[in-house]
Amino acid sequence: MSLLQACSSLLVVPTKQKECCFFEDMLHELGTPFTLSFYALDELEELYPDDQLLKDLLKENVLIKNMLHAHYLLVLLDSITASEIQMHKVDVHKIIEGEISIFLRRYKDVSLEYNNTESFYMHAQADIILGLVNFFIYNSYHHCLENPASIQIDLFSDNEKLYLNFTDNGIGIDKDEEDLLVEKYYKTTRSKELEMRGAGLGLTIMNKIIQLFYGKLIVKSQNSGLKICLEFPLFKGNKNSI
Repeated sequence: MSLLQACSSLLVVPTKQKECCFFEDMLHELGTPFTLSFYALDELEELYPDDQLLKDLLKENVLIKNMLHAHYLLVLLDSITASEIQMHKVDVHKIIEGEISIFLRRYKDVSLEYNNTESFYMHAQADIILGLVNFFIYNSYHHCLENPASIQIDLFSDNEKLYLNFTDNGIGIDKDEEDLLVEKYYKTTRSKELEMRGAGLGLTIMNKIIQLFYGKLIVKSQNSGLKICLEFPLFKGNKNSI
């Protein structure tokens, strides 16, 4: 299940379902020509693998489709309140282990460190927390220019809150950009200089999702790279019950 599908499942209020169905239909109508053009361009690239124009058009096509989905996701999130969500006990450690296993099977040029062995629980929906973990792992990797890329994941608690940190050796940000990174369409100075692709919506969406689960997102600049710190209320119920 994609993060978009997971967030769509949160729409339990019929009037809001109807409202968001309009945007879903609009997304489909806008996305269809891009999907068709993508397959056409993909076939042409197989015939002309060295054509740089075709490669650039394919990248632009994917970027536009991702932007359409991101905007729809923002509409969904603005239609949901925390009180409307059915939350369950979620084992965050188990989700992280699963996502790391999948990631490392695909990417070999990365040093990924995660030393936690203890389960920590929070009130949330598992599919959405999985989407969050997936996003931050891949986001860290794609902003790493060194080879191998280095990512460190830390999960711990202080008996009141659950802390989940992602640290990388990527391009990083300037100190004065820490509070700006979650703003819609914001792109850092370094990402602009390096002409890195993206719409500047990823962290905006993640921040909205985190707030739905009464959490907090903190961005910290490092001497080399970036540190993303997530805080959530810790689930205090019996570990054997929901």
